[in-house]
Amino acid sequence: MILLMIIGNDLPWKTEEYKFQWIEYTKQRYSKNGLSLPIVIEIAVIVNLAQLFLKEGLPEKYGEYMHVAICDAAGWKELQSFLQDRIKKRAETGYQELCETARKDLA
Repeated sequence: MILLMIIGNDLPWKTEEYKFQWIEYTKQRYSKNGLSLPIVIEIAVIVNLAQLFLKEGLPEKYGEYMHVAICDAAGWKELQSFLQDRIKKRAETGYQELCETARKDLA
């Protein structure tokens, strides 16, 4: 799922399956042997899921997940501003663009 997102390929799963996998990941990420991804990748996955909901004509779910991404980006002012702008414009956000914006917060 993450590799396909990073290289820009469409996901072969339906949105609900993608959502299920994300929820399963969040349940285990802080467990003793859990997998924990870098925060920028987690945010990118959430944004990607939000965009899938928007494409399916579910703007309320889009907004819900975009706001989760903004909350997860706590302390990343540039990234939060970027995501807020995307919500206003209902604009697609690519992984590379998201990472470039996150780098500004690290500078």
